[in-house]
Amino acid sequence: MKFNITELEKQCELADDWESLGGIVSRYLEIPLSTPRDVQRILKKQSGAEAIRKLVICSQCHTSDKVFAGIMICMRNISEDSILARHIYEQNLHDLAIRFLAIPRNSRVHRIAILTFIDLLLRAPILENSYDLTIKGLPKLVRIISDPVVLMDVRESRLLRAIIPGLPDMLARLSTYKFIKEEQLSTSVVQSFQLPSLAKTLIELLLDPTRFDLSRSWGHLQFIAISLVWIGYFETKAIHNLPDQKCVTFFVALTTGSSVSLRCSGFLGLLNYRSRDYCQDCQEIQFCSPQLIYTDHSIDGPEAQMRMFAEQEMEEKNKDDGAEQVNVQAENNDSAVKADRDTVKRSICVVSPSHLYDIAMRFVDFLLQGPQSNEESYQMPYIRLFESADIMKSGALLDMIPALKSHGKECEAEVVLLGVLLSRFEQQKSTNEDREDLYLQYMTTRSMADEAVRRWPNNCYFYYAMIRGQTGEDYLEWAAKGLQCSDCTPYLKGQIHYQTSLNLFGIAVTYFSSATYDYQWWSRGANALKRAGNTISQALRCLEPGCPQERMMVILRFTTNLLIGIDTNVSELYCNQAKEALETLHTKEFTEHLELRAAIGDLLEFRAKASDDWSSFLSQMEKLDHFVVESQRFKEFQIGEIWEKPKRKQSLSKLERTRCIYQARLPQCAACGNPSMGLKVCARCGKVKYCKKACQESHWKEIHKKECKSPEIFA
Repeated sequence: MKFNITELEKQCELADDWESLGGIVSRYLEIPLSTPRDVQRILKKQSGAEAIRKLVICSQCHTSDKVFAGIMICMRNISEDSILARHIYEQNLHDLAIRFLAIPRNSRVHRIAILTFIDLLLRAPILENSYDLTIKGLPKLVRIISDPVVLMDVRESRLLRAIIPGLPDMLARLSTYKFIKEEQLSTSVVQSFQLPSLAKTLIELLLDPTRFDLSRSWGHLQFIAISLVWIGYFETKAIHNLPDQKCVTFFVALTTGSSVSLRCSGFLGLLNYRSRDYCQDCQEIQFCSPQLIYTDHSIDGPEAQMRMFAEQEMEEKNKDDGAEQVNVQAENNDSAVKADRDTVKRSICVVSPSHLYDIAMRFVDFLLQGPQSNEESYQMPYIRLFESADIMKSGALLDMIPALKSHGKECEAEVVLLGVLLSRFEQQKSTNEDREDLYLQYMTTRSMADEAVRRWPNNCYFYYAMIRGQTGEDYLEWAAKGLQCSDCTPYLKGQIHYQTSLNLFGIAVTYFSSATYDYQWWSRGANALKRAGNTISQALRCLEPGCPQERMMVILRFTTNLLIGIDTNVSELYCNQAKEALETLHTKEFTEHLELRAAIGDLLEFRAKASDDWSSFLSQMEKLDHFVVESQRFKEFQIGEIWEKPKRKQSLSKLERTRCIYQARLPQCAACGNPSMGLKVCARCGKVKYCKKACQESHWKEIHKKECKSPEIFA
């Protein structure tokens, strides 16, 4: 393939409107990209790879900035269609935009490269594409916005406005790296992002609005706030090392404003600051884990993952020995018990089988009926239950399982096993055990709870085990089923309300902090936060006064009402009660939810300092129209509503347009939502469309099988 480079460069150099460069390049290379119909024809002819190859060769054969700009504008057009965009990554054309992020800052092509990069990121067909873009591009973007010349030169503010909206998306998607790639993102990669430098720059922008006029832009304020929240998630020292606790007080200041979404973002920032770093943590167990968001985007939860592994193992075993069906989970349980015995140093503990059965039944009663006093709720009564303080260390607790089974108590044996595993897991969390061991323990416990619910669907304890420590809407359904069980004791009822309150609070904080991307997240966050207030009240009525769960609910009541925005006088009353409850839990050395309690402690400690540090900022922030609208909307919001996203205003700059290059809405995949003119229609009903086979298969199993209607075929 040969090009007359001189002719193409001449046409581009004569163009006054940089937006027209994309059309010049696409016409010269005979790649029609003007309308969605053009793309549909390319996809139908399967000539997408050839179109991208022309752009790749063109990028290798010239030196004109305007031609490069034209190619990148073509890339922006192409990236709008998720199926056609795949060829960009297959042939590494996206590297062109990454390469141009480092050219001289005053070049107009520099800005086009940034806008192209952000578009490619936001429209990446799969998460692996966004990983590649972020890992290669984020360090370059951080260097750009940390450049003193860019920060001080008002003319360069357009670079900041182009970069900042992409920062939360880059970091958010990168949080799923372990789930998709099945390996941890390395510490060296995280360090290459220069997050301490990024945090410092963002805080300086907020403190000196003359450099970057935030008073006119609610969106950029939200992007900066959520970027700082993510920075704390990946690298807490980036927040800790800022002088005078400026970022911590910024998070606290956000919780005092009139925007409910920023209040939640501020609290999540404190929580991330108090949690372990991304590369050091078992992400699945972090309270308000961002995985909650992406679970709704085709990343399965732990139970679904373990169920899939068990089904695969069962299929393989059936093929090997011809068995019709095997109970894989039961075998896993026995293996787990054996492994526990093998790895624990046994002390001398001689107990007769009949006496062991009596001990086991006392332990079952403790798990189902609860402690007999507040002291027992803080420290398990080993002497009363087991007649020995060393029984947990000796491993004899697991000997109770066969003792129960020998008396036909299969369900009680499962209660004991889960009770032991849950207790040990909480101990491991509080002692900072190795994350791999912690992850294995977590997945094993989740799998066993999932299997127990399926084997005994009318047993309340197993629903409690399923929801304990979990955040997500699925667990609200498990909680409701547990409360409906006939064997739901007053103790378990209080514990389920307690876990549900924490769950709803976590959902609200996480969803509100993701409202940047979709107003439906805002609505789901509003539903969860208002429901949390009601559920906390239910929990406080059910729980024993003074027990650790009741103390936690007092603390959470203050925090929830602060995020909701209740009357100041009531807030002060709840504040004093929360301080007292925090002190009680600290004195009695209660080890659960340490990060949550530390974040709330920061909220209480830095309230006055946050007001002093950020008074000017808060005053300016409250003048934004969005704050008034959102505050009123939340007050009037009723559970079950949806706040529809307002229509997008036309951008003043054509180059800043995103997701509207063709001036038309492209059809979206029914499973993943990716837009394309090349979607394949369901062969049975002809109503829904998919971008790839995997989407069709997953959507069929989860949803469409129940909806799809096809004519019956008679023999």
